[in-house]
Amino acid sequence: MPAGYIGRPHGNLQPDPRNPGIFFDDGGQRYLQSNGNPYAVKYDRTNDTWRAVQLDDPAKPGLPVKQDADGNWSSHSEVGGLGGDPVDPSHPNAQAIMHLQQQYTQLEQTHQALVVNEQNRRQSIADLEAYEQTIQDDIRRAEAPQSQAEAARPPLPWLWQELTVSRQRIHTLSQELVRVLEEQQFYVQQMEQTHLQLLQLLPPR
Repeated sequence: MPAGYIGRPHGNLQPDPRNPGIFFDDGGQRYLQSNGNPYAVKYDRTNDTWRAVQLDDPAKPGLPVKQDADGNWSSHSEVGGLGGDPVDPSHPNAQAIMHLQQQYTQLEQTHQALVVNEQNRRQSIADLEAYEQTIQDDIRRAEAPQSQAEAARPPLPWLWQELTVSRQRIHTLSQELVRVLEEQQFYVQQMEQTHLQLLQLLPPR
C-alpha cells in the first residue's frame, strides 16, 4: 500500500462487523490496516470496491484496493475501465482510453514492484539490527573479566569491525528505503492522474 496514504485515526480502531478487514475510528471514519499502518478508505458503490483515500485531499478519487484470501490489501485496476477492461471501439475516445489503460497497468506494476522492494529493504534492516544487537552482546561478553569461557569468545577487533560494517549497511539500506518511498509516491501520483484522465473519458456506468 502506498505510504502517502497512511492515515491518522482518531482514537482506537474497532472492527467493522459488516465489512471484514475494515475498521472504524472514534469519529466513524473507516480504515484498513496493511503492514501495521492504517489507511483511510471509502466504499465506491459505482465500481463496487473500497478506495484508499487522502482525507486532506477529498477531490482525489482515491486508489481502488482489494483484500486477498490471506487478508492482505493491495491496489488494483479492476474498476472504471482501468487496467484493460474492454472498450467499445465505437466510443470516440476508444484509442485514448486504451492508451491510458495500458499506462495505468504499467504504473501499477512498477508501483507493486517498488512495494516489494520496500518490504525487502525493511526486512534486511530488521535482520541487520538484530545481528547488530547480537554483536553488541558479544562485545560486552568479550570486554567482561576473563572466565573459563574466554577461549570461546570471538576476537574483540573482529566484533568491532563487524559492528561497523553492519551499521554502514543499515545506513545504506535506510537511504535506499527513502528513495524507494519517494519513487512510490511519484508513481502513486501518476496513477491518480491517469485515473482522473480515464474517468473524464469513460462513459458513465
